[in-house]
Amino acid sequence: MNHNLKIAFRNAKKNGIITYAKLFGLALSFAIAIFAAVYAWYEKSFDSFVPDKDKIYRVYTEGVFQDVNTFDVVVTSPVLADFLKLQVSEIKETMRVTEWGAGDIRFEEKFFQDVEFLYVDSNFFTFMGMEYRTNLENPFESKNYIALSESMAIKVFGTTENILDTEVKFRGNPVTISAIYKDFPKNSHLQYPVLTSINNFGFINAGFNNNVLFTYLKTKSTNVDNNELDFKITKALFSSVESPVDAENAQTMEDLMFDNVNYTRFRAEPLQDIHFSSHRYDCAITSNKTYVNGAIILAIFVLLISSINYLNLTIAGISTRMKEIAVKKSNGAFNRTIFSQFITETFIFWFVGITIAYILLILFAKPFENYLGFEININGITMIKLMAVAFLLLFIFNLIMNVLPLVFISRKNVLNLLKDESAAANKVSLRGVFVFLQFVFSGMIILGAISVNKQINYMLNADRGYDPSNLVYVNMWGLGETRLASFLDEMNNMPAIESATACQEVFGRETRTDGARYKEAEENDFFGCAVLEVDENFFNTLDIEFTEGRGFDKNLETDLDNSIIVNQLAMKQYPGYADGESVLDKTLLFRGERRVIGVVKDFNFRSLHHEMAPVVIVLSKNKGNVNIKFAEGQLESGMKELQQKWVEIGAHGELTYQFVDDIVGQDYESDKQAKKLLLSLSIISILIAALGLYAISYFTILKKTKDFAVRKINGASVASIAVHISRKFMILVASAFIISIPVSVYLLKKWLENFAYKTTLDWWIYAVAIGLTVLIAGVSIIWHVVKAATRNPVDSLRYE
Repeated sequence: MNHNLKIAFRNAKKNGIITYAKLFGLALSFAIAIFAAVYAWYEKSFDSFVPDKDKIYRVYTEGVFQDVNTFDVVVTSPVLADFLKLQVSEIKETMRVTEWGAGDIRFEEKFFQDVEFLYVDSNFFTFMGMEYRTNLENPFESKNYIALSESMAIKVFGTTENILDTEVKFRGNPVTISAIYKDFPKNSHLQYPVLTSINNFGFINAGFNNNVLFTYLKTKSTNVDNNELDFKITKALFSSVESPVDAENAQTMEDLMFDNVNYTRFRAEPLQDIHFSSHRYDCAITSNKTYVNGAIILAIFVLLISSINYLNLTIAGISTRMKEIAVKKSNGAFNRTIFSQFITETFIFWFVGITIAYILLILFAKPFENYLGFEININGITMIKLMAVAFLLLFIFNLIMNVLPLVFISRKNVLNLLKDESAAANKVSLRGVFVFLQFVFSGMIILGAISVNKQINYMLNADRGYDPSNLVYVNMWGLGETRLASFLDEMNNMPAIESATACQEVFGRETRTDGARYKEAEENDFFGCAVLEVDENFFNTLDIEFTEGRGFDKNLETDLDNSIIVNQLAMKQYPGYADGESVLDKTLLFRGERRVIGVVKDFNFRSLHHEMAPVVIVLSKNKGNVNIKFAEGQLESGMKELQQKWVEIGAHGELTYQFVDDIVGQDYESDKQAKKLLLSLSIISILIAALGLYAISYFTILKKTKDFAVRKINGASVASIAVHISRKFMILVASAFIISIPVSVYLLKKWLENFAYKTTLDWWIYAVAIGLTVLIAGVSIIWHVVKAATRNPVDSLRYE
């Protein structure tokens, strides 16, 4: 054993370039593989801490409307929970929650603004199995009770002890701290520091036609068939309302379809699936499962690149030691002795590589998380278990990748070993295949990185139908109607501000949807539409263009209750649109009868993950989400002036703002993470492949030193020798894209299907990827090429 160790360290020192290339590739790929495994495990662990997780579901609605309009929404009716508990025998318990903006908390001189909170049913804590402390039988019995998380309690009071029954001001009203609960775990789809009774929610008494909150249900057992549960929920709802289907006699979900295309279905989504859902109007912390699985696939690619690189370099190293092995065999060494020597060297490389990998994780895992924009929170015991599993899997993988060539070499007889030594310089086909495979995987990652970057940039910079430049959002709900109107007038007279407007919705996030119908349409010919409730300055502030008609006039009483503005998609729902009739002055049935006074160009107030939809816009008094358009270069000075006026009117706390672009950009967080991850893995994979190519070219050129000397003596130029040396490698690298391009195109087209608006996969993407890879590969071998081509022929002929 000691003898094998000595030989291993001697050879590692002798072949320094190959040694460093192998260790670099192993360490980086092991670190990436472990990080990806931990990240994927964490993402898939969401809500696993809930005691009855296998019995808990959340209801959502999906369907097709008028053949083309698909919908997938998670908000439900306030009365749905009690209804399902009575109608579906499998359901043991139900619970409702909803969010509706943010609130402020004041205690003595401390003030906390824009604190997110959740309206919850009285059984919330027991339903979700959360730890909490209270002096009451029901901490949400009164509308004047709120519960604080431990971290929020520490912010407000500096402690979690002896604060129950303490009075604070929440959203301007005196309330009592009724409970202190343990913070939601980081891997919970709900994350709120304040909870209050759902009875405080303004729409809690709304009927079946108002979808405003989230309904959870808990089944009596875990062996419930999900499809059967979906069918029973849908059937129960259709049986209780007037509908065009015969729900009473329905036997399958297909029996509940309106026709061959159109349908509405109510589904129960398992608790642990919520984190990877993509429903509209969701308040959950969600992620994209495609990107999580993609991280694993990309990590495997990097691991394969590294393993191929390691195998290639190992074969290159072994081929220089054929005589050494032959001499050992001629002196009586057994096959197992030769195998033992090389497997010892493999274990040393593997052990050093994974040690460096763990060091890299300790040093760079947290900065890498910050760069990607997510946080992995795993306790110590779980992390140790994950590391142990990763260690074992990497060990097995590495063993499989290295045993076969070692067995092959150890079984060769002495004559074959000596023959291979003399012919080693000409046998580069196997190493060529490995180089080719390395760059196939690298090419796929690089093509993916360029294409994802192009799609993200396209979404961020596409024309959305309004002007987002210098447009900021400020929450001013706390001012009340009168003070807000006065403050808006002041803002619209400030030199630093071009225009300011107030809406009920946060522009850039999901809005409520409703149904509308033109009076001239068929009785059941309603169309789904997004609803915006705004003031008269909305269109001017966001620079939204009118194609017909006019905007709102606050001095016209009829504009408040009897007028409406639609976008072009809503205009196209008018029955006479195809015949060229104008929609102006037509009656739209929406919260009564309203006259259409204007049509605006279509604009996308959400991210480009969503297609533009019909929009109806009404004038409203109930608003507090303010959008401010600052003059170019006046944002900083304008915000300072606003802050001064904010204090002057007696408003509490510091005036904070968000760019509307950033609000819309929140929908792209997973895409941005994918973009950064692909970029990082592209760099790592190409570095590993390039370093392997650097070492292989060194070995190849070393074996052909005399050949190059003879060529120079016979008149070959330095340039011709350089081309001769590098041509074979460049052909391998470039030809790798013949495989990687069609595979990448297929995978990228599948990925782009997730977007309503998508970029094109232009030819230059592939040209750039090929050019970049060939350039990096060329740089990797250029030093050896130049050195070999310019070497003195006399010194070369004396080589060896």
